[in-house]
Amino acid sequence: MIMDDLKNKNIALFGNGMSCIYHERPNIDSEHDVYIRINKGSPKRNEIHIGSKTDIVALSLNLDEEQIEDLYGNVEKLIYCSPKNREFLNDYLKNNCDFYPEQNWNVLNGILGSRPSTGIMMIDFLWCYSEFKELHLFGFDGWNTPNIYTNNNHIGPNDPMSEREYIDLLIKNSKKVFRHE
Repeated sequence: MIMDDLKNKNIALFGNGMSCIYHERPNIDSEHDVYIRINKGSPKRNEIHIGSKTDIVALSLNLDEEQIEDLYGNVEKLIYCSPKNREFLNDYLKNNCDFYPEQNWNVLNGILGSRPSTGIMMIDFLWCYSEFKELHLFGFDGWNTPNIYTNNNHIGPNDPMSEREYIDLLIKNSKKVFRHE
């Protein structure tokens, strides 16, 4: 399971807010132990800002093996977050993903009062199931900036304010979660 690889690790989790590319971070590939990307937030166009390493991809999109390889290269660890439509996933994802637990989704949905985004599900998954040393969040700006791969601010069924408050609470109550905007 993915979580076994995260114990006592310094993790960089990249959300898809454009704010993650506002600062050049030329040494970011050497600053963390594990690099997690979300959906189509590939580093290929923005390496100077978000590095090039990808160890884990968190998905709520039904991407096939070729699409994932085009975006990230050879990534062996995948986690599928959304509990919806899992029965329609392609065989590659069905056979190669760990899955965010549906009971966590139900609890998080109740806390937020809206459908959780892939990013907030991944934060919750890491918080609940891994024993990370530090979690560094990039591009989690509450949809204040456009998405780096669609260039729009489509929020969908998510509530940016409640997700930001959830992250703020984790940061306040922990000395091991950090947001970089």
